[in-house]
Amino acid sequence: MTNVPATELAEKLIQISPEKLTRVFYSDSGAEAMEIALKMAFQYWKNIYKPEKQKFITMQNGYHEDTVGAISVGSIQLYHQVYGSFMFESFKAPIPYVYRSKSGDPKHCRDECLNILEQLLKEKHQEIAH
Repeated sequence: MTNVPATELAEKLIQISPEKLTRVFYSDSGAEAMEIALKMAFQYWKNIYKPEKQKFITMQNGYHEDTVGAISVGSIQLYHQVYGSFMFESFKAPIPYVYRSKSGDPKHCRDECLNILEQLLKEKHQEIAH
């Protein structure tokens, strides 16, 4: 379904986007956008014959809305307690949040988070659909 203003906007977005971006997908909420992004990543790996890529890395303490997919990649404990058996597994990486870091040093905080992310990628790279 579409309408004239939506089609015209899509055409303008394509004109100002990098050359290879030739499609527009609209969503009406953050939860829907998150769910669609997860599905697109999941389907991508299926389409290129790597169906084992079914897990996601997400940020600790992240909130990505409240659909099942979004809470699966989120870190809100209440959702995990209530819907845990309904969710899929994801891996959590730290956010480089200097205010909450032990050192308080931006570079140290960044490097520490990147090291943890790198280790997570090394351990889980076969499973992750990034």
